[in-house]
Amino acid sequence: MTGPARRHLLGALALAALLSLAVAMLPPPPGQVIPEPPDRVRSITVTAEGRSVQVIRSGATWRAQAPSQVVAEASGPGFRGLASPEEGVEVADRTEWVLDQICERAPVRALPSEAVVGEEFGLAEPAVRLTILADHTYHLEIGALNPTGDGRYFRMPGRDRAGLIGRDVAGEITALAGAGGPEH
Repeated sequence: MTGPARRHLLGALALAALLSLAVAMLPPPPGQVIPEPPDRVRSITVTAEGRSVQVIRSGATWRAQAPSQVVAEASGPGFRGLASPEEGVEVADRTEWVLDQICERAPVRALPSEAVVGEEFGLAEPAVRLTILADHTYHLEIGALNPTGDGRYFRMPGRDRAGLIGRDVAGEITALAGAGGPEH
């Protein structure tokens, strides 16, 4: 190999090594809020505004159990069919949508857990608490709206996960407990 060809080859190899190093130093993309596939989730318990409901997988669908009364909601855009668990009505649509959002998609923004400490995050007394039972148990706390109003802060106590979830996702989780409603 001649001198110029060898220099070009060495230059190309050095450039490839630098690019590999740069890619390796990039932060990883945020993972899912709950790092479990939705089909592994066996139950969800949501507590919001003094109301609580547990939704349990029943075969291929979901059924709400009634630690407290969940009132039937009006139909319309953004509503996913939650009805009173006292009547044993299935709540599969909303539950599947919520699981898709928190198990399959990344949060709006991932933040270090220590970054969401303080009153402005609304997590001292979270507005919503969510417990998911899958291969592992996950506790998710949802707090205040962020300054732009497009997301709510969340954290997972005992795990280094925190950030923002979409306002619509937080609203649907709240609505599972029969409190509040979809935020669009």
